Amino acid sequence: MEDKIILLVEDNPTDVSLILRAFEKSRMLNKVVIARDGEEALDYLFGTGVYAGRDVTDTPMVILLDLRLPKISGLEVLQRLRANEHTRLVPVVVLTASMEDKDVLDSYHLGANSFVRKPLDLNEFVEAIIHLGLYWLVINEIPRITNFSRFEQEMVRIDWLNLVGQMAPGIAHQLRNRMTGVRGFLQMINEREEFLAHRDYIKLMLGELDAANSIISQFLFLTKRKGEDLTLQNLNTLLESLLPLIKAEAADTGKDIFIQLEDVPDLMLNEKEIQHLTLNLVRNGLEAMPEGGHLTLRTAGTEEYVVLSVQDQGTGIDPNTMNQLGTPFFTTKPEEPDLVWPPVIPLPGSITPG
Repeated sequence: MEDKIILLVEDNPTDVSLILRAFEKSRMLNKVVIARDGEEALDYLFGTGVYAGRDVTDTPMVILLDLRLPKISGLEVLQRLRANEHTRLVPVVVLTASMEDKDVLDSYHLGANSFVRKPLDLNEFVEAIIHLGLYWLVINEIPRITNFSRFEQEMVRIDWLNLVGQMAPGIAHQLRNRMTGVRGFLQMINEREEFLAHRDYIKLMLGELDAANSIISQFLFLTKRKGEDLTLQNLNTLLESLLPLIKAEAADTGKDIFIQLEDVPDLMLNEKEIQHLTLNLVRNGLEAMPEGGHLTLRTAGTEEYVVLSVQDQGTGIDPNTMNQLGTPFFTTKPEEPDLVWPPVIPLPGSITPG
């Protein structure tokens, strides 16, 4: 996948350093190209001067453009890139300390997408740049001449998960605070005699709150930084520890479990994450099969990788659903979300539907 490039057009070294630090904090970009004046910016965009021969179809995802530039002004840069077929659709965010309304009007008239005045407070400026990075690199999509490959689509999915990871803890905290208050009041009235006739309904509401809290916990698990608490583990040993639970669940639904474990090398793994992943795959497989079916767990290994295979006798997955596997909260079951994919990504690893 080609890097998501930001073109930063800024002649002030202090502002350049500040912006780079802000984007580093946001963790949302792969590469920043810096142009110190308007002429250098146009050379980069149009493949001229020191950038002669550069592929001009490889456009930046976003351009951060200062107005007060040496050689060629920011407004002229904006005007010329909007007149070029390769750059006319690239998002442009004007960054300047100018307080003149005319600069704002001229920028928008020439096709700027956003206009941000550099605050005097450095912390506020860093915060503003971080939010620009989140918006333009993750939420905004510009038209592409060629379609994304499957690999590029997966990288976009991971970028979205990164954004979710930054937002989730704060949102979850606010939701849980309010749910705790509601649950407390329900428990209080459940103990009062005048609500005796409504206790079945109160019990139902408490159960729904607990279910919602469970979904939030899974969501936070999805967004948690992975790669932590890794220890040297053997995949077969972890699976064998789950077999009593897996076999009991299969027996309850009238299905069989077959186990085929080959010798595999030890890996640095998070035991809880692997257990969570395996149980979700097994439960999904059991639910997909009619009574009497059997589910097969296999492991295999080479010098390069270890494979865990979970095979059921269900009806399979249609192509439209296949394309959405791993999307947070996507499910074909109306009663619960699907959060199987995330634990695989940081190992590193992948899920291959078969």
